[in-house]
Amino acid sequence: MNKIKIVVALIEHNDKVLITQVSKTGSWELPGGVVKKQEDEKDVIKKYIYDNMNISVKCDYEMIRRTYQDGEKEIELVMYHCSYLAGEVRLHNYSNHIYVDKTILHKYQFNPMDMPLINYITSR
Repeated sequence: MNKIKIVVALIEHNDKVLITQVSKTGSWELPGGVVKKQEDEKDVIKKYIYDNMNISVKCDYEMIRRTYQDGEKEIELVMYHCSYLAGEVRLHNYSNHIYVDKTILHKYQFNPMDMPLINYITSR
């Protein structure tokens, strides 16, 4: 069975949550990427955010970890709370980004796999 680990960042800045719009699908997501073997989860988040958004973040702590079955694949989804450090957002591989109040995250179309994370965020 194939196992894929994906890490995402909950980036809060000025009491708002950063979400990004996927160019291909138009859906929204928390930014993050795939962790390859022997990679550190926090390093992957920091590199992915910098490479794709041109901002620096600090990974503060792990918030939630979930495992899903998707056919032959097992997907482990991990969310870290991250603090914005520096930089001005310049997007690569995303069509848009916005900072939104966490209470209205449900108004945006997220990938169904992300919904447990969105529910977790809005219930805090």
